[in-house]
Amino acid sequence: MPTSGGCCRASPLIEGTDAAVAACNASAVEIAQLASTEFSRFVSVAGDRVAAVDAVGRYVSPDGSVSVVSSADIYEFDDDGLVTTITSYAVELNN
Repeated sequence: MPTSGGCCRASPLIEGTDAAVAACNASAVEIAQLASTEFSRFVSVAGDRVAAVDAVGRYVSPDGSVSVVSSADIYEFDDDGLVTTITSYAVELNN
């Protein structure tokens, strides 16, 4: 779930399958607690070894606070089609 708090905060590097699964599970728990989630933009493109997603989401917390986040995720795959790298960028926009 996106949090407010300013520009340019770096998230910790997540390495390894277990850490990636734990991060995804933690995000799923946070998203499930939201009052609503809406995407005004969701564009994806894919090739044989890379895929990218460009999205703008509006997240509403149970207390009514709103975060609007623009994000881009780049997924890289090996020859077997397994994910090797995910690079994510996100910035909170004005509501």
